[in-house]
Amino acid sequence: MGQFWRLVGTLTRLLFWNAEISECVMATASHTPVLGYDLVETLAVPYRATAAYNRLLKLGHKALPAVQAGLQQSCPDVRFHCCRFLDPYLRPDILSDLIAMLNDSNGRVRVTTLHTLACDRCKKGSCRPEEAHVLPSAMKLLASDPSPHVRAMAIEVIGQFVHSNPSAAEAIECTRCGHKRSRYDQSESTSCDVCKGLVPKASPSNCLRLL
Repeated sequence: MGQFWRLVGTLTRLLFWNAEISECVMATASHTPVLGYDLVETLAVPYRATAAYNRLLKLGHKALPAVQAGLQQSCPDVRFHCCRFLDPYLRPDILSDLIAMLNDSNGRVRVTTLHTLACDRCKKGSCRPEEAHVLPSAMKLLASDPSPHVRAMAIEVIGQFVHSNPSAAEAIECTRCGHKRSRYDQSESTSCDVCKGLVPKASPSNCLRLL
């Protein structure tokens, strides 16, 4: 009889401990931060940014919520790395946030955003930006952005549409002589030899050398 009650006592203690352990696990899980938020914050620290970025890449799509939030960070280095991250991991629901970065005040961020939009090596199907979403902004940057690096990368984006949109081809051709006929540029200009057909049309590679 005594052995029976000892067994009952042991089982009761085991059940109590299991309940305590489960409660601790649930409490810990409820306070676990979303993956990647701490790494995104670390991108602002120059000597730790590379390691943090590589760890974000290993997290892959799990880090997208943190990276998307990082696009709004005040530190330009954080925004720069978050735009880089989206190159292989861009999703349709984040595309509008990325396109908005073309208006960023930092030139490096604008260049990286254009590169992410232009590079289709890792993008398939709906993850590829559509012409209507990208081309107008890229043409505007080509016509008026003060940074030659931004304008050069804008040509790479526009070059994807030269075979389907005459305006894209015209924008690249007119870059050669500085004639800005694009409707996205409001400055006064006159017809140039390229537009008159007196000079051979410029290819994107020629324009890159002239910027």
